[in-house]
Amino acid sequence: METVKWKSILGLSALLVCAVMIMSVQVRAADDPTEIRFIVGHADCDGMGTFEFFVSGASAGVYSSTQGCYCNSDPLVVTINDAGLLSLIGPPGCSDVAVQLNNPVYLGYIRVEITRSETGTESLCLVDYAGSVCADRDLCNGNSWLGSTLFTSQVDTDGDGMKDCSDPDDDNDGVLDENDNCPLAANPGQEDCDGDGTGDVCDPDSPDTDGDGISDNCDPDDDNDGVPDADDNCSMVYNPDQADADGDGKGNVCECSVNVAIVDSPVVISGGELTTSGGEFDQFNFTNLPVGNVSAGALSAFDSVVLNVASSGMNCMTQTLSASQKTDLADFVFQGGKLIIYDSECTTGGYVDYTWLPYPFATNNPGQMGAQGTLIIVEENSLSTSDPADVHYIDTATLGTGTDAVGDMNVLVTFAAAWMLDMTGTNINNVTGPVHTYARYGKGLIIYNGLDLVVCNI
Repeated sequence: METVKWKSILGLSALLVCAVMIMSVQVRAADDPTEIRFIVGHADCDGMGTFEFFVSGASAGVYSSTQGCYCNSDPLVVTINDAGLLSLIGPPGCSDVAVQLNNPVYLGYIRVEITRSETGTESLCLVDYAGSVCADRDLCNGNSWLGSTLFTSQVDTDGDGMKDCSDPDDDNDGVLDENDNCPLAANPGQEDCDGDGTGDVCDPDSPDTDGDGISDNCDPDDDNDGVPDADDNCSMVYNPDQADADGDGKGNVCECSVNVAIVDSPVVISGGELTTSGGEFDQFNFTNLPVGNVSAGALSAFDSVVLNVASSGMNCMTQTLSASQKTDLADFVFQGGKLIIYDSECTTGGYVDYTWLPYPFATNNPGQMGAQGTLIIVEENSLSTSDPADVHYIDTATLGTGTDAVGDMNVLVTFAAAWMLDMTGTNINNVTGPVHTYARYGKGLIIYNGLDLVVCNI
């Protein structure tokens, strides 16, 4: 889609002022905005929420929340017909609207609809905590608890004071957007090592694993460990020593988990226990790591950590971890470790706080309901597959109807963009979202498993 750039044109002389004004009136009349609608999906648990709406910086008024502390699909709708405000909106593609949230509410989405006489309705999605396009929905299918926050349709990527929709060089790299192979990421050299027309700094097909400024497609040493990829037994993970304990040609840092710490134990407060022995589990060395013992030094002895938030030691509260312990866990992942988070027996009332993670998220937690639900495999991989012949096969139909692993599962309702979706589903609360998801952080991996304990093992 071609980006529309809006440029203001000044009259050449005083003699042309009248003609310019007449032309301006005629053009505006042909596609004049006739109405602006602000649509806000929300719930207000303390009854103090207010919203202020803006058109090109001019206030369109302050409005109180219209919903209480409950799930709902009836958003606040504010319609603006004031001619003065309508005249400020700007042209299609460069409409300037904003919403200021003044007090804490649960916010689902903010959509702005601008109706014009000729081009119809322009729909702008200012924010959507379900990760979609601000479509009408039940608030509980994605929301976030927010305080004072401003949401705007206008973006100024390079911070030069000129909004992107009217800036000829959005990233301020000296290359005009119309000729820039990465218009939103500064790359004055326009490097494009694979020649696909998309610059290296924004090419999703050509990441830069080691951050050395050379795309992996053209980098002879992707992990910058001094060993060329052609000779590296783990080419995407830094391992200059090339250690390979089992001599299989695959470096230790690329092997599956071997030494696993469980914080604080595999036992779950509501009953049951994470499996740590028998069958495939006998290939791992499991060690219980008390919450108080979590530290950078202790974590260095392991390649994987299971954070059993539903254990008695954590009691469904990540607040049992100190700020330094949370930092140590994040650093453990960044350096190449694997962090697996389990909290399925924890209800929302226990408030499981994951804002401290490199990629925060929040969940909807039914608790122990003995319920059924639906589960869908989104990405075929080593975490799950729909192929019965594969050792990673997941029988989603049986899990959903024959057990409470799915109905009682916790699903993500808000989450950072870095989370990759493996499986999604709908729990007994009729909330749909990611239930098995992962995110790469530095050289490591974070995995969240929201399936109920009944069936799901590590």
